[in-house]
Amino acid sequence: ISMDFIIYLLLSNSYNIILVIVNYLIKIKYFFPYTRIINTKEVANLYFKYI
Repeated sequence: ISMDFIIYLLLSNSYNIILVIVNYLIKIKYFFPYTRIINTKEVANLYFKYI
């Protein structure tokens, strides 16, 4: 599993950041749009809630 932020994007529906999580074992990708960079605790909560 890998995680990365794509930042400094042009605004789209007021979002300019995307958190990308990729699971290479089962070949699935998750994309979460954000308006600000989130901290480690928020990333962990998001991971356990949706993945």
